[in-house]
Amino acid sequence: MGYETYYDGQIQLKDSKSIKIIKYLIKEEEPPFNENYYGMFRVDENGMIDISGGWRNYEEEMEKICLFIKSLDENAEGEIKCDGEDSFDFWKIDLNENGVEILRGEITYEFDMDYSDEKMEEKAKSIMNDKEITKKLILSELI
Repeated sequence: MGYETYYDGQIQLKDSKSIKIIKYLIKEEEPPFNENYYGMFRVDENGMIDISGGWRNYEEEMEKICLFIKSLDENAEGEIKCDGEDSFDFWKIDLNENGVEILRGEITYEFDMDYSDEKMEEKAKSIMNDKEITKKLILSELI
């Protein structure tokens, strides 16, 4: 059973040999880039890997791919934002000087403003005080 996940991010490779190897593996769809996960991975001439798209993630493949990249190029840096199919499930994969880190996301809400709309408030008061609506409500409860 898989889990649909959307990925978006970049990894900057630093080592020229790693750039060539990863370009080759992606082009030839060799493991760990087999099937290229529907064209999600692109590498430019400067060694920037763009990662964008979604696939059914079975066993943390993206995390393993990032570990593979970091193992080839220990100076590679970047982050990939990950959104799972559940609205509360998001995280990012961070390649940094510590290695590959998985960081869980959390939504926080900050006060923005007190919302009011005089026309809507007046409409609500008008409906609450409308005698015809009150009669209809009382009659509907009798039936």
